[in-house]
Amino acid sequence: MRQLSPVRFFKEHAPALPLKRKISLFVALLLFLAIFAVGVLSYSIAVDQVVEKVTESQLGLVRQVANNLDQLLNDAEDLSSLIVIDPGVQQNLQKQYLGPKPLYYPDSFSYLDKIMAVKSYISMITIYGYNGLNYSVGTDVTGSSVVSFREFQKNPLFSRAVALNGAIGIEYFNNIPQVTYDNRISRIVLYRMIRDINDYHNLGVLLVRLNENKLRAMYQMSIPAGGSISIVDQRGTIISSSAPRPIVTKAFKLVPLNRLNPDGATAESVQINGKKMLLTLGTSQLSGWKIVALTPAAILTEKISSIALVILMVSIVCYILMLVFSGYITSIITNPLQQLLGSIKKVQQGDFTQQVSFTGRDEIGELGRGYNAMLVHIRDLIERVYKLQIHEREAELNALQAQINPHFLYNTLDTIFWKAEKNQVPEISEMVYALSKIFRLSLNRGNDLTTVAQEQELIQYYLALQKIRFKEKLRYEINLEPDLLNLTIPKLILQPFVENAIIHGIEELENGGMILISGRLQDRMMIFTIRDNGVGMSEEKIARILWRGEIDSVNPAPVSGGYAIRNVLERLELYYSSQYHLEFQSNPGAGTTVTIQIPTQMKQVSVNE
Repeated sequence: MRQLSPVRFFKEHAPALPLKRKISLFVALLLFLAIFAVGVLSYSIAVDQVVEKVTESQLGLVRQVANNLDQLLNDAEDLSSLIVIDPGVQQNLQKQYLGPKPLYYPDSFSYLDKIMAVKSYISMITIYGYNGLNYSVGTDVTGSSVVSFREFQKNPLFSRAVALNGAIGIEYFNNIPQVTYDNRISRIVLYRMIRDINDYHNLGVLLVRLNENKLRAMYQMSIPAGGSISIVDQRGTIISSSAPRPIVTKAFKLVPLNRLNPDGATAESVQINGKKMLLTLGTSQLSGWKIVALTPAAILTEKISSIALVILMVSIVCYILMLVFSGYITSIITNPLQQLLGSIKKVQQGDFTQQVSFTGRDEIGELGRGYNAMLVHIRDLIERVYKLQIHEREAELNALQAQINPHFLYNTLDTIFWKAEKNQVPEISEMVYALSKIFRLSLNRGNDLTTVAQEQELIQYYLALQKIRFKEKLRYEINLEPDLLNLTIPKLILQPFVENAIIHGIEELENGGMILISGRLQDRMMIFTIRDNGVGMSEEKIARILWRGEIDSVNPAPVSGGYAIRNVLERLELYYSSQYHLEFQSNPGAGTTVTIQIPTQMKQVSVNE
């Protein structure tokens, strides 16, 4: 199957639209693509810039929350330092108790109540002593019971405090057992050993619990609309969050910690539960906790909807203005062409007095002036040709008058035939009779079409004449299927090839040769074969016989018989277009075979053809 390029396909199948419409459609399409591309690019740039600004803002937000958390933890650490070196704490923990319950000086812990009153982010302070002291103060103490020091020593938090050797640690109680019997108590705890300020031996443990509600209030005001902020420890445990825990857990796993920036913050576009989200991640330098901020992508695009609307409106206005302007430019180009087309149509109707007036000095103006000059020249040529045709017609009439009347020729041949018969010259009478039949069948009463039977009869008479000439040197055989005889074909289609076989095949043989003429009907095609065992022909000679182009030094005149075959080819083309097939098969010394295939149905031939 023939493959067409898109451009060629468009050319062959494009609708027959006026040039002005084609230019307008092309310009409209080009403008649309250009404005669409500019609009999309502008929108994309705007989206990128807005997302970049929002990302920078979110990164700044998580950094700020991390800094605030570090400040809070630093403040809590400073308070814990004041507590562990406080003289009252040191004195109570250094005492040895002999009774079942340790005695302490309540007045020495009164300042802890003041700390609780000033530092609202602290919910509870607990002091454990090796001497059995167990003291707690804070908002979480009511209704709760702190485990004993002996039980606390089994808690991993105790061993971690010992290992830190006086340094402060921070932990979330989801990762370790609680030290109270009330699970509602805040789970965020700072812990450190209380050491003797004189010899630095361990006296007890200080636990400072942080109020998670106050911690949340620290970042609650900074949460973007539709977004969330969460605090997660290194193990992935959620310490505080304004979002559902499953979402935070999934988001925290989507961004590996090794992709954090040097300043401990990063931003990623992630997909959570089928929704596109902007995830920003920061790190608390003191605790190592991660600040996870999630912002829906839809929130970001809402901010640029107004930009998209402005871009769309500007694009539409520009498109309309450019269409109007292009229509004006198109009219400047096509109006002169329409004027020229109207003039050409009148010329087609025979009015050669047409003239167009193009005032421009551009290519269209040059075209108009050239067109006017061409019409003047055509009028002159028509006059000259008209006069020449009159003279030619007069010469043809004179020539026709000098031609022999066919009836006179028939009568003359008939007279010759009877005189030959009367004088008993059978050979002459046979020749005259055959010639008369050939003449009648060739003229065919002026009809261009004949039957296969009449064409067969003509060939028989022609071969009979040639047999008289070549005698035993010429042998022939005609085999045409009966189904062919009543079918219609153009006259004199086969005879020129029979003549060619005699002239170029048999005549040159010393001992003569054989001509076989056959015909059959196959698949609505008439197939005729003219085969001889003559001297054969070279490809060059076949090409000269079949040559239908101009005759020049490169392509000399066809060989004898070539004009008749050229005439056959032209008539086959006229009646059958490209549906016929003609094939020469010949080699020098091996004879020649000519195969002609023509349809049983002819195309309709117009008078002009």
